[in-house]
Amino acid sequence: MNLGKKAIGLMLTGALAVGCLAGCTAQNEDDIVYQVTGYTRDTAVATVNGQDLSAEEYIYWMLYVTSQMGITDDASWEQDIDGVSVADYIKENALKIATLYGAGLEQNAAANSVTVTEEQQAELDEQMELVASQVQITYNMSLQDYLEGYCVTEETFRSIYETEYLVQNLQEKLSEEGGALYLNDVDAYMEEQGYYFVKHILLSTEGKTDEEKAEILKEAQALTEELRAAEDRDAFFEEKMLERSDDKDTDGNVNGLDGYLAYSGQMVPEFEAASLALEVGEISDPVESDYGYHIIYRLETYTDENRQQVRESYDVDAQMQTLVEEWTESADVVTNAVYDALDPKDIYTKVNAIMDANIAAAATPAPAAESAELPVETAAPSVASAEPAAETPTTTEGQ
Repeated sequence: MNLGKKAIGLMLTGALAVGCLAGCTAQNEDDIVYQVTGYTRDTAVATVNGQDLSAEEYIYWMLYVTSQMGITDDASWEQDIDGVSVADYIKENALKIATLYGAGLEQNAAANSVTVTEEQQAELDEQMELVASQVQITYNMSLQDYLEGYCVTEETFRSIYETEYLVQNLQEKLSEEGGALYLNDVDAYMEEQGYYFVKHILLSTEGKTDEEKAEILKEAQALTEELRAAEDRDAFFEEKMLERSDDKDTDGNVNGLDGYLAYSGQMVPEFEAASLALEVGEISDPVESDYGYHIIYRLETYTDENRQQVRESYDVDAQMQTLVEEWTESADVVTNAVYDALDPKDIYTKVNAIMDANIAAAATPAPAAESAELPVETAAPSVASAEPAAETPTTTEGQ
């Protein structure tokens, strides 16, 4: 599990819904970060590209990772994860997430003059008010008291939440012409991705006996000779596609009449290898795959229509994910003695002890909640990677 790579899409309100840490009020005058660590909130635990990472922000992510792991007893702390102790795993992943939000997003947003808009600030105001209302109803406490369970102030939590908006705005800025996410050289990208453009006629052999397959092969061979001898190869190939191809959609319409613009690894191996072996304008011998026999006609890949299709299918979300990961991985992160001294188990235990004491001291018990999950959604876009869109029945399994 690599929490760092998933951090852009984190549901920050998911952290608020974790009951084991929610409820630690700030009735004591001392700073809760100081109470559980001995350090003030603004104490640096590391530098990220020369910028201080505060104890407050880091401990928030430490407690977040801890809560997501579902640790319930001392035995849970004794386990190893891929040869790393639970405590070290928590510290390392909290540092990765803090680095992603800092070097990966906040610092690069600042470098590109990207900020949260007034409209987004207003939307965030509404979201924070909704969170505060739900916290009051569900836990009978203020939002700040509630956030003490993660050792953060409302201001810090809001700044972390703002980063989710920065993702959108930074991606939009970098997607402009000339930006890091803009597809400047379509031809180079198409070559890099192994794009090729073909039509094919499929003579299906699915469910056929060996004898029937042999007859279909003979038909395919004869059809290939006809196609190669045609005076108008383009028109005749399309005619035979409509007449004979078994590559059809559920309504019985022939697929790929305008051609398949495929990329490396998209089609079944036999189909791709045969396609790439052809010169533009050539027709293949019958190519056998699990679907049957394909007669493939190689077409010109680098056309204006194909370039436009590639540009439209270019997955900016996936490219943004990759770019942020690169920023995060290349960040200069230097921890210090404070970081080394932080003990996730000790902090987690102290926070829960304070929580228990405050719940016991509460004058008015919280009313029963209909749901422990707060109905607040982050504004962060999905950055799940996806392949370029292309419909075809001859794709490899899972494409």
